[in-house]
Amino acid sequence: MTSHENSAFVSQTLIKLIQRLEGSTLQELYTKLPKEKGMTYVEYLIQTLRLSFKMAKGSLYLLIHSFFPFIFEEKGREKIEQIYHELCPKKKE
Repeated sequence: MTSHENSAFVSQTLIKLIQRLEGSTLQELYTKLPKEKGMTYVEYLIQTLRLSFKMAKGSLYLLIHSFFPFIFEEKGREKIEQIYHELCPKKKE
């Protein structure tokens, strides 16, 4: 991504954030998305924190593996696949 593209992305993101904030109460900002997902704010917080820790763990595996290719040869890929399957479960047909 070039610096111009990066600046445009940041600008667009800030514009979307400002539009979202206009006319919303603080409570609405914290509860809208969790409600759409059928969760409370605390349930959503716990789920997203859990996911972020899993991602951090996978990143750590890959970081160590990048310097020491003989360590964690499969762990990074396995963690990424686990997270993917958690986020994108196969739909029952």
